[in-house]
Amino acid sequence: MKRTVISLSVNDISRALEASEGITRCLLETLYATGARVSELCKLTWGDVDLEGHTVRLQGKGGDERAVPLGKPCVEALSALLDGTRATVVPTEKVFGGLNEQNVRDRLKVLGKRIGIHLHPHAFRHAFSSHLHLNGANERVIQELLGHRRVDTTAIYLQGCERALQEKRELITRCLANARGRGEDMRGLRRVIGGGLALR
Repeated sequence: MKRTVISLSVNDISRALEASEGITRCLLETLYATGARVSELCKLTWGDVDLEGHTVRLQGKGGDERAVPLGKPCVEALSALLDGTRATVVPTEKVFGGLNEQNVRDRLKVLGKRIGIHLHPHAFRHAFSSHLHLNGANERVIQELLGHRRVDTTAIYLQGCERALQEKRELITRCLANARGRGEDMRGLRRVIGGGLALR
């Protein structure tokens, strides 16, 4: 049976993060920053996290490992969680304690009901990949970050992005043509080209 995943916008992600705190906030930050599967998230240990290097090592399917970079908000959330847990790092200790996959799903479901958004761990994985693609990352890079063995699997995650990308290309083309016609400084188009989406 084909799984239906509700697409999360950047605004949806922001609302969910703003409405969460503590370990739930850290869960969301980590899901969105890494594109991790919920199973990978629950297996994550402090030995897999490099807060200074801003990377995390995920244990994927079939024993595959991959390193994924972390943004500043996720590093800050993980640091706060660590500070609130213990003074010293125990490499074998799980980052999210005894939480299992169902616990994570339940936390997101409760939060989603409170803010009126359907939240599911896999939806964050889809948001991670599609938001990266809309910001210019190619399929091969996203494939590696998601831990997919086949690029056609990654393509499934990027369905629906092409229309948005085409609209952005058309907007940039129109702005460039208009600016050239008026003899404007091309640097003024940075706001258009780089605007719209910003990953954390």
